[in-house]
Amino acid sequence: MRSGVCHLQIEITVDPLRPEFWGSCRGELTPADEESSQPLAEALGASVERWQNFYLHSPRGFLKQIERSLHQSRPWSLPLLEGLHIKDTSHSMGDWPDTWPVLEQHNLPVDLFAVSPRLRRVCFENPMWDPHYPEQPEVLFPRHQIERVPDNFPGDVHSCRELLRLCPNLIRCDNLGIVRGKNGDGQLVRNNLQVLTIEFCYGNRHENEGINTFFECMALPSLLDLLICFNWPFEWTLATQAIFTSFLLTTSTLQRFVLQHDKCPSGVLRSILAALPSLRDFGLSIREFGDSLLFSSEFLEELTFSNNGDAFPLLPNLRALRLSGCIGIATAAFSVMVRSRTKENKDGERGALLQSLHMRIVSDGSTSSTMLLDSEFAEVRSTLGDKADIQILDKLPDELPGFPEPL
Repeated sequence: MRSGVCHLQIEITVDPLRPEFWGSCRGELTPADEESSQPLAEALGASVERWQNFYLHSPRGFLKQIERSLHQSRPWSLPLLEGLHIKDTSHSMGDWPDTWPVLEQHNLPVDLFAVSPRLRRVCFENPMWDPHYPEQPEVLFPRHQIERVPDNFPGDVHSCRELLRLCPNLIRCDNLGIVRGKNGDGQLVRNNLQVLTIEFCYGNRHENEGINTFFECMALPSLLDLLICFNWPFEWTLATQAIFTSFLLTTSTLQRFVLQHDKCPSGVLRSILAALPSLRDFGLSIREFGDSLLFSSEFLEELTFSNNGDAFPLLPNLRALRLSGCIGIATAAFSVMVRSRTKENKDGERGALLQSLHMRIVSDGSTSSTMLLDSEFAEVRSTLGDKADIQILDKLPDELPGFPEPL
């Protein structure tokens, strides 16, 4: 096949620290910048109809330069484009977040990708909505076509909710990074998303408003797989707990849930699990020990299948359990719980059989409640055999808390 008709996989990375090419930390192009980059912009503009996947790591002004090279071809389209990944190096130079340098000069928004009938995957490693102009997206694309956001999508609460609202056919969103934001419009956001990973990236210990705003008026009725990371030790207020569990109650299809947290009180964890009776896979990663055992004897009793058929234990459909980090466990009660879900649960007559247990638990010898011995899990290993993978560590594990295999 002649090269002139081949599908193109475009990947361009411009080092923002090389001032001899362009070095403006705000993303605008000076006349000298435009002169040096114009041949590249024109070559790209001449080939847009052959782009299949496009990755651009550069200052944001270069997108408009490519677009301007197409003005003589109006109207244009990108008929083969399937994947789009834009990383704005303006933010990597210490000026994040920032508006476009001169709104009128750059004539926002970028509509280079607006007509892309095959586009299904997008990734923007910069906020897609300018916080100063939230009604004006910086980059236009056919939002109703998008099925997957495969990599990091950072933004405030507004832009992340807008992504879910304006892309109704999303199937996977693999890393939604919520970096700030409190205000919401109170409108219902409904999406048939099936796989969602969220990381809340605040630094304020008392920053609950963004969490409340994100989950309030959020409906994901087709969700199957959810991973949530809270990367700072915020306090679970009654309002946050109520809003979050109300959201979980609407996700009746959820089969897998992974929670990563600095600390999680036992009562909060119980309310979360009570909202997920259909859950098959549960993962929990905790970075700091709490004031009491997270998995206390009383809590584990609620997870234990009993001989009484009238009892309703938590997580009756659990098949796989992954525990990681600083998790205090009443080991004797834990053994009873595992036994009730395995060898005492003949043919699954009490509920689902526990089929997999993966544990990377920290033992802290400073207190009796946080110290664990490998021998305390001997019965669990004997019960589950090769279905149990248990390690007692002296520091937090490096591995990610999620499940390695897809649903």
